[in-house]
Amino acid sequence: MAIAIAAAVLAFLLTVVLTGNQTGQQATSLGYYDGLESRIQDKRNDAVAVQQYEADVVPEVRGYHDILAASVKEIDGAFLLTIELAGNPNLNEKYETNYVWHIITRDHVYVVFMPNFAADSNFPKKGWYFAVYDETLQRYVVPITKISDMPDNSVQFPVESSYIGNPSSFSYWVSVLVRVDTENLDKPPEYLMDYAP
Repeated sequence: MAIAIAAAVLAFLLTVVLTGNQTGQQATSLGYYDGLESRIQDKRNDAVAVQQYEADVVPEVRGYHDILAASVKEIDGAFLLTIELAGNPNLNEKYETNYVWHIITRDHVYVVFMPNFAADSNFPKKGWYFAVYDETLQRYVVPITKISDMPDNSVQFPVESSYIGNPSSFSYWVSVLVRVDTENLDKPPEYLMDYAP
């Protein structure tokens, strides 16, 4: 079930990033980390709820769906992954908002998930979680794990280098997805809200 979700999200987003999406954004290159701090920028106010799977509800676009920038820097054997947003991600309402890092190393593709399940949602989980999925081996390196709240206007978390194979360099992009269906958790989120670069 989780494997299918990660594979579907990754396949879709790779297509989006390499070819452009239905909102008319141009195809762009990936971010690249090579040992020095890396940063990618994104336009303000470009978040749009683009439906990927059937859903009865369309989420309202909020500032915490709008990516402004993403950065990677290494600190004490971990990669500090930061997504800067136009709003406070701790104020997520009604749904699951999932902040996703797509990391491509020389040998593997990893997906780092940082979902927030809104306090007023019907999801059994509430709050912030973290997971790392090795798409190449189709297995979780870190299963979904509860973490503390995020800073205002960003989603930031240190990911141990060993969780993604201790790479000296990697390519990456980030995305924000929203799941509105609290019943069918075995399918990917229904909406892509934004991605960068």
